[in-house]
Amino acid sequence: MNDDTVIKIDGLWKRYGFPLTARLRQYKNIFKSGAGQEEHWALKDINLDLKKGETLGVIGRNGAGKSTLLKVLAGVTPPSRGSIDIRGRLFPMIELNAGIHMELTGRENVFLLGSIMGLTRSEIREKFPQIEEFCELGDWFDEPVRKYSSGMLARLGFGVAMNVDADLLLIDEVLGVGDIAFQRKCYTKLEDMYDSDQSILFVSHNLHQISRVCTNVVIIENAEVIFSGPTKEGINKYELLTQKHRKNEQAKLTDKTGIGTVLYDFEEISLVDVALNGEKEKFTEIEAGSAIEIEMKFSVREKQSKAKFNVIIENVRAEPVTWHYIEVTDIEKGEYNLKQNIDELWLAPGVYEIRIGVGVGEIQRRSLNVRNVISFTVKSKASPLGFYHPPCKWEWSKENKRKKTN
Repeated sequence: MNDDTVIKIDGLWKRYGFPLTARLRQYKNIFKSGAGQEEHWALKDINLDLKKGETLGVIGRNGAGKSTLLKVLAGVTPPSRGSIDIRGRLFPMIELNAGIHMELTGRENVFLLGSIMGLTRSEIREKFPQIEEFCELGDWFDEPVRKYSSGMLARLGFGVAMNVDADLLLIDEVLGVGDIAFQRKCYTKLEDMYDSDQSILFVSHNLHQISRVCTNVVIIENAEVIFSGPTKEGINKYELLTQKHRKNEQAKLTDKTGIGTVLYDFEEISLVDVALNGEKEKFTEIEAGSAIEIEMKFSVREKQSKAKFNVIIENVRAEPVTWHYIEVTDIEKGEYNLKQNIDELWLAPGVYEIRIGVGVGEIQRRSLNVRNVISFTVKSKASPLGFYHPPCKWEWSKENKRKKTN
């Protein structure tokens, strides 16, 4: 293990449950009982190194094994086989109340958490003012923690974690419960750690935050590491992987047109066909800033006094990045074509999906809502972090200062 390595994981496997013998399996089938638990491998042959000063993001779908990895590293659960070598002081933030005594006050819990990490009482007193300031709990700091909300628990835990100079921080999704202002404060603090020797293992579904604070990422899929490398490359790979999973899941639940999943269908209007730039392929590619044309064909089964057609572009987290609609009145029964043209689609590089919705009547009752009609990838030489990049103009000029004369 090199001097700059904080964590070294070799051949880590983690199993929950136990293998069933033939006799136990026979009894389980006969009596339909829960006797015996089939084994489940939560981690399979994990090999990772985390260097000093590195922030490593861990991404993957729910149930992939991310949280299990952190629990094994924190010593909450033992590995089934393999080895883990950790150097330095570790602070795990994998559950809101981890290490916190609910009957003690926030102030008393700071000393408790500090002592668990091996800090002396004088060291805790020295860091106490900055911890108290970071937590922003006010008078609640001297109240029993059992009275705290989940957001206040997050403030207490992160206030200690961010200010005790731990060599290694393990952070799970717990930051998501805090308010927006406190989350920003924590992420700013994490970014400030870039120039320090502190290392961070960060589990999150928020790819934007991963891109902000992580130097490298690993992708865990079905309990195995399928990628380990630079953050940008890993996020691109994960977006494509997410799109593939959603595509496979929606293929099982398609409407009669085969276009996508109809979430609400009162059968007044159905989507018959759709194309992006003349292509009906499920997955296509465009350049950032280029023009697009979305062509749709609808079948109207009943006369409608009014209908509102929505075309939404979403990122892989199903967050809308553009939203356009058109209202049409006095629609007779029959087949209709609808086209939408966007001259310049300035989206950041990534994977996107087109969603189509229709609302009918005066109250815009939802008749049709079809997600992932067509997916596309935006390519660009630039690598911005944001979602949408509208065209803009820049002006640079030098200010001329005149000398004052008497």
